[in-house]
Amino acid sequence: MSCAGTLYAVPALLGAAVVVVAADRAGNLSAVFPVLGAIVCIMTRLIGVRYGLGLPQRPERTQEAARSRLRSCAPASARQMTAQ
Repeated sequence: MSCAGTLYAVPALLGAAVVVVAADRAGNLSAVFPVLGAIVCIMTRLIGVRYGLGLPQRPERTQEAARSRLRSCAPASARQMTAQ
């Protein structure tokens, strides 16, 4: 289960799009394009993490479902402290 509001697929899709479009426009399959795509993917993910960017999520049905999702996304040390 992924944490609400995080970006995973979008950076990968952007990186793949860079590879496909750049290779198509250039007309060759240079090794530069996959490296450029990987840089775009990693930078998009890091920017999302740094600034808390994410895609909208569907509303939770109950408050308990929201709490359980937050608990599953918390670091192990935080889960141990709340369990005691």
